[in-house]
Amino acid sequence: MIIDGKEIARQMEEETKGMLEKLAEKRGRKPRLALVAVGNGDAELYVKNIEKKCLEIGIEPLSQIFRADISEKEVTDYIKVLNADKGTDAIVVHRPMPIPDAKIIATVDPRKDAYGYFVPSRSAVANAVITILERSGTVIAGKHAVIISRSRYHGLPIAHQLLKKDATVTVCHSKTFDLSWHTSQADILVSAAGSPGLVKGEMIKSGAVVIDVGMTRDGDKWVGDVDFWTANQKASAITPVPGGVGPVALAMILNNTADIFSTNGV
Repeated sequence: MIIDGKEIARQMEEETKGMLEKLAEKRGRKPRLALVAVGNGDAELYVKNIEKKCLEIGIEPLSQIFRADISEKEVTDYIKVLNADKGTDAIVVHRPMPIPDAKIIATVDPRKDAYGYFVPSRSAVANAVITILERSGTVIAGKHAVIISRSRYHGLPIAHQLLKKDATVTVCHSKTFDLSWHTSQADILVSAAGSPGLVKGEMIKSGAVVIDVGMTRDGDKWVGDVDFWTANQKASAITPVPGGVGPVALAMILNNTADIFSTNGV
């Protein structure tokens, strides 16, 4: 089965839209989501996609795309302004950036962090993975989940969320010996390495559920970590790239914005 992330995202957006209508009526305004990016190309596309979805469901987008040679200080100064602005409810910083982004991300007020960089329970990507599994009918509790990535923004939050759902979790990374042995033990395999074609069909346990978080630009198209055609012969369910985790993670950002608007009141 190919898991339709776009359809899951559509359902989530409808649910968030309903919640936002009630919140906007109660608060007398729509929530505002600030989008911060550096550079052009993919950064611009990312911002435009979120802007479009914001307008569709009742969020006011505020976008700022800085030139690629902007200084780190100029971006962090701008984020500090957003932090202090009571009319800005949530912030998303697009990464990776052509400049170092650790300090930039760290500048975001955690209360306004719609991507979930700081709080694993709010991680857009980790919660997208859980949502995809649950809405596709996958049982998580008691299953062996293998994650390829130990990154602080993706791999570790995904591991955290799977543990909360009572999976037994193995985290693999670039120093893992015999990666294919580990992946072949997985009932649920999640790859977020950002390494195109890393996971081949022969590395997957027959009947496993495969979630491909990796997205890498290859010319004019996006590719994932998983060799989709060979993996699809072994997996019972699999997400494509594009059209899998990405749309659901975006829908989760919108949902986080609604939650922030509801609970913080900043």
